[in-house]
Amino acid sequence: MENNFNIFPWSDNWWIESNKAWFVIGTRNILCCYNMDGDICEFMIDIPDEAWPKFRLTSRCMKYQNDIYCLPVDGGSIWVYSMEEDRFSEIAIANPHKEPLSIHDLWKYDDKIYAVSIGLKQIIEINTKEKKIENYYILCKEGGIARSTKAGTFIYCLAETSEKIYRFDLITRGVKEYKLPNIGRKYNTICFDGKDFWIGGYHKEIYVWNEVENKIEICSDFPEKFGIYSFEENTDDEVDYIADCYSIPAFMNSVAVGEYIWFIPFQTNKIVYADKGNHKLYAFEIAEESENRESLLGRAVFKAKYIFEYVRENRYLGLFSTKNNQIVEIDTEQLIYKWCDYRIDDSAIRKYVGLVNNVFYESDVWDKEIFGKMLYMKNPDACNAEDEQVGTDIYKKINA
Repeated sequence: MENNFNIFPWSDNWWIESNKAWFVIGTRNILCCYNMDGDICEFMIDIPDEAWPKFRLTSRCMKYQNDIYCLPVDGGSIWVYSMEEDRFSEIAIANPHKEPLSIHDLWKYDDKIYAVSIGLKQIIEINTKEKKIENYYILCKEGGIARSTKAGTFIYCLAETSEKIYRFDLITRGVKEYKLPNIGRKYNTICFDGKDFWIGGYHKEIYVWNEVENKIEICSDFPEKFGIYSFEENTDDEVDYIADCYSIPAFMNSVAVGEYIWFIPFQTNKIVYADKGNHKLYAFEIAEESENRESLLGRAVFKAKYIFEYVRENRYLGLFSTKNNQIVEIDTEQLIYKWCDYRIDDSAIRKYVGLVNNVFYESDVWDKEIFGKMLYMKNPDACNAEDEQVGTDIYKKINA
């Protein structure tokens, strides 16, 4: 089953308030505000970071009062957009060894923003009143940090290979180290269900950790036909159902929503959700997500199944499908999904074209779509927006 949806740009997260979503276009470092009800991109501005390439420079965003904080994944600074003053200010991050900052997890607490830098192995405390970094808190000096989660007044940071968790106290600013039971595993994602922590790693397994007892339950009874795709050039588009240990993480994110824990695939083939009561695992099927060789090799920019974008109303889980280039939203109560079919309106397209200086990337699906639409808007009689040769036309135009 194929879709006929509008192409939409990918981002690393959406920050939603009411019907407005703030996000950063991942390939371009452009901050947007999107009206989810009216299909209108109400605001679009270039983040003035001069680093190159623009890919995932400051692609995590958070709205705090009248400011939008854009935090770096591959970049080196925090950029803050003031809605009142209509301007950006830069917050430099101390990084003497030029580590990749990789900030993916951040939270608001007591007028501060706390962001976990995987590269620095530190928690960064941002003073939102003065728009400056107030402190850096070291989590560990050796080993790697993976993803983090917040539970009450604590941030729990998962170590990737040392089977440890570092707990940061938001009140005392102290760090406590937990040595997990030794089961010889690498970990990647973590979330909290109100009682236990759910962890994903590099095996066809899910781990449930109880902090009080320091015990791990291994959930390995996976749904049938769960496996991993190959996104490499020699892919045969077959799913490997046999392997139970992978060279990459099985999941990109684990998210607690309502009665279930959701595990979002990296290159595995199915979304998995767990009943937090009985710990049983189930597959959530999306018909339009079946892959073939062409679709797998079409991921020139981002070789993953999904990007986790948002949870709203503690019920709806929003994922960006890198196959379909659109948001699919899961109703975690009724266990159904819908394609949102969001679109960027023509005025915003013209704004985007100006911001990127009429320079488009042939390898980027969104850029190809924009180029085709611009050709059509200029000369609708001579250009068919559905023309299969649009990619070739773009290539010729760029390389002329």
